[in-house]
Amino acid sequence: MKASLLTALGLVTLVACGGQPRSTYQVVMHTQTDDGRELADVEVFHNKQSLGTSTSSGKITIAVDATGGSTLDVQFNCPSGYNATRDNILIPLRDTGSSEYAVTLECRPDKRNAVLVVNANMANVPIRIGRDIVGETDATGTAYIALNYPPKHVFEVFLDTKTNMMLKPQTPEFPFVMPDHDEVFVLEQDFHIEQPPPPAPVVKKKRKKKKKKVEKVPTKTGPVRINAGEKLWDNVKKKEK
Repeated sequence: MKASLLTALGLVTLVACGGQPRSTYQVVMHTQTDDGRELADVEVFHNKQSLGTSTSSGKITIAVDATGGSTLDVQFNCPSGYNATRDNILIPLRDTGSSEYAVTLECRPDKRNAVLVVNANMANVPIRIGRDIVGETDATGTAYIALNYPPKHVFEVFLDTKTNMMLKPQTPEFPFVMPDHDEVFVLEQDFHIEQPPPPAPVVKKKRKKKKKKVEKVPTKTGPVRINAGEKLWDNVKKKEK
């Protein structure tokens, strides 16, 4: 059925050809995020004419004066930071005994929220995402980091150990991908402290023993005295001959 729109103070009139009986339908639109949270400031349109904006309770109510069997074609704009999950929504108006209709208009956030939970066995370890330090582990080796990224965003988390070269492994890396919903990421890492190698044994150099200098006794020069006993023995040998 072809219809045109007349709006005034929340009243929508669908004007159709012919003299068919008309009814007033109340349409309650609930505006929310894709995870069911109420969302304000969603503006609703019909044929590029504004029908109103949702309140802080995520609701907008309009009255539609139309014949049974008409269809209300609604478009909507989400507030900054959100995108509509569909281009429009068609609301069939039927004579079913109830004149109230409830529909949901859904907006998806541009970015998703996440919490990174770090469980390590070492305190005061800096946590880096890319080149940015975003926190460090506490005395229990735990940290909680709030994140906000668009869906499919890839990010890398590093536990930066450059200030403690004895921690192993050195600066471990963990890649993550943000899903199209809020998420909790858990990162667990056990470090160990590398013991320094034992010092090399000290080898004492053997000292060379100094040779004692033997003092030479000066020999006497000149006539040598022959022992008297030896001279007598020589004389005895001569007589025996």
